[in-house]
Amino acid sequence: MGFLYSDELTQIMKEKASTDKGRTDIIPAMDPTKNYSVGQHLWSTLQVYINPLVASLPEHAHLMAEHGCYAYGKGGECGIAGNREVDSVLPDSFKPLKLTDDMDKEWSELIKDLKL
Repeated sequence: MGFLYSDELTQIMKEKASTDKGRTDIIPAMDPTKNYSVGQHLWSTLQVYINPLVASLPEHAHLMAEHGCYAYGKGGECGIAGNREVDSVLPDSFKPLKLTDDMDKEWSELIKDLKL
């Protein structure tokens, strides 16, 4: 099918998922004395596969974007004060979503009544 396994991305995502392993504060119904193994299905079995043909399509370019100006250190944002390379400014639509406390509160409100 053209998918390639990425051990590097798999390990990064497993590490990220395991940071919530011991949490008991996600919803009010969680008992702090219990172990819920939050995200166990992710940190134990997750595998990341990439399809290079699909990932290289222009409509998916925003999924792989990172700042690429190296004038003042790795991954500096192009086109801002202090960076000389202004020809390759990353469009706003390519930048990651900026999460806010309000967004976290809205999410918590959505899941607070989930049955355990």
